[in-house]
Amino acid sequence: MKKYLLIIIPILLLVLVLTNCDSTKIEYPDETLYDVAGKEIKTSTGKDQIYLIKWKNQYYYVEGKKEMRKVLSPFPIFPLAIRTCGYLWASFETESYYETDAIYRVIDKNVITYKSDYLHVEINRDDRTYRNHGLIVFPLPRDETIDEIFSKLKRPVVKEFKSTNHAEVRELLYKLLEDENVFCILDYKRYQRIEGYYKIYVPFPSKEEIRRYEIERELHNLYGQGYGSGNSITIDALPINYDEESHTAELTCHGPFEVYKRIEKYPKSEFKEMSYEWTLTYFIKAPSDEEGK
Repeated sequence: MKKYLLIIIPILLLVLVLTNCDSTKIEYPDETLYDVAGKEIKTSTGKDQIYLIKWKNQYYYVEGKKEMRKVLSPFPIFPLAIRTCGYLWASFETESYYETDAIYRVIDKNVITYKSDYLHVEINRDDRTYRNHGLIVFPLPRDETIDEIFSKLKRPVVKEFKSTNHAEVRELLYKLLEDENVFCILDYKRYQRIEGYYKIYVPFPSKEEIRRYEIERELHNLYGQGYGSGNSITIDALPINYDEESHTAELTCHGPFEVYKRIEKYPKSEFKEMSYEWTLTYFIKAPSDEEGK
């Protein structure tokens, strides 16, 4: 028995340390933001932390951690010993988790729309469970209890701006970042990316010897380093225009403008930005405390 205790106790102590580290307050450093012209954007954030809550397709918000704790107080919390055992159990869990409702922490007006450190609590109404700080699964209070809690909260004014003109969306985004009345913009960093297409002209002895994947890899190695896999260059498949006289292939590329402007090895055409529809969703504080209650 002592032999097993000597094995189990150190594991429990280690998990206890990890549990405490998980609950430690994380300080997020201020991130300087710039528009496409290099102008610094000063984000109006306010001093208090803001939590954006989505429940039954309706948004609410809470200002400050103290108020957030009041909201979460009816949600049961397991004793530390059970939480520790829960961490051990959850470490063997492999199924992905999909939230049906969520409580987000807003940082610099930004909250991304998939699971991340910005997510404070994940709620699954179908399974009647919720997750606080990742791994531990807790039983969910009754819907009536949660409805009563949220009925006392403020509801933001939710606005959307849709456009296929991405430059127009970015222009509005920079204004919203400096607007004191706007406290959250969903996943706004994705709207700062300038994605587009252009052509490059690459010499090949013949059309049969064109290897677009090799050129793709070469361009990424030369110009794509430091931008991450999501910023790599993609070259369209066939048909590829080939000039028999100059032995030059015309290849159509897709990718970020940051990579395009660094390409110097091959001649290139003008960069044209993508024109699919963007939807910018942002939240404005309620005009008064009485509204939305």
